[in-house]
Amino acid sequence: MNKIIIEQFSENEWAGILVDENRLKACTFLKHNKEAVINYLKQFSDGNFVVEESSHTLLSLIKKIRYGEYYTLPRIDFDFDGYTQKEIKVLNIVADIPFGETASYGEVAQRAGLRNAARFVGNVMRKNRFAPIIPCHRVVRTDGKIGNYSISLNDPKKGRSIKKKLIEQEKRR
Repeated sequence: MNKIIIEQFSENEWAGILVDENRLKACTFLKHNKEAVINYLKQFSDGNFVVEESSHTLLSLIKKIRYGEYYTLPRIDFDFDGYTQKEIKVLNIVADIPFGETASYGEVAQRAGLRNAARFVGNVMRKNRFAPIIPCHRVVRTDGKIGNYSISLNDPKKGRSIKKKLIEQEKRR
């Protein structure tokens, strides 16, 4: 059975994870209420889930990411169902971008052995359901501009602002 675990970070900020036994199926943060977290995460479940409001080590990790605290990525069993092998390779490369560093979409494509595939990498980042744990905020444009951030697809300006803030917080640490 799937479990949605949610936690309130501040008055108007919620985060959550969707787990199936010990595998992470999806996560999210920066939602304004618990219903938004649940609505986002339930799309990745089989419809059979329970909701629990409590702490979890992965939610503690998301909180560190959110507030720019140093962390190392623990061993996480991601549920990559629905992703192709190329997409999984890209996600694993992005997961390995060190704290405080960035890589361009083209660099990620090159590391994945995908020639001229920067746009492909961008599309994978757009559908990254493990953000911010798989830190797509660390993937930037080749020209040095921030690029979009999938956490706020409905408001690209807000997404870029969040991405920039996350990168700046990490670089200061």
